[in-house]
Amino acid sequence: MVSGAAPGRGIELLIDAARRLRASHPDLVLHLWLQPTGDDGVTYLAALRAATPEPWIEIGPAPYASLGDALGQATVLTIPHPPGTYMDVALPVKLFDSLAPAGPSS
Repeated sequence: MVSGAAPGRGIELLIDAARRLRASHPDLVLHLWLQPTGDDGVTYLAALRAATPEPWIEIGPAPYASLGDALGQATVLTIPHPPGTYMDVALPVKLFDSLAPAGPSS
């Protein structure tokens, strides 16, 4: 998952789902590429890390310059945001961004 670090974006729901799937898929690794978007995001991210001790759940940033490489590690990309006026527009944009992560070579 690539997202800003904030409550209400489906992050906890995704973690719970991954924990359930891990029982039947022991090789499952959850990459949460999260970026705080302000002081509240920094606090939220610290609390999320403290509540998520599993080593197979990786929480960290994916800098824009290396986002294509990060996404290349994924088998499934999810955008678990709740429906809403803003999210109904943001989700398709994220989907298209994720399908074309590799930019022109330098």
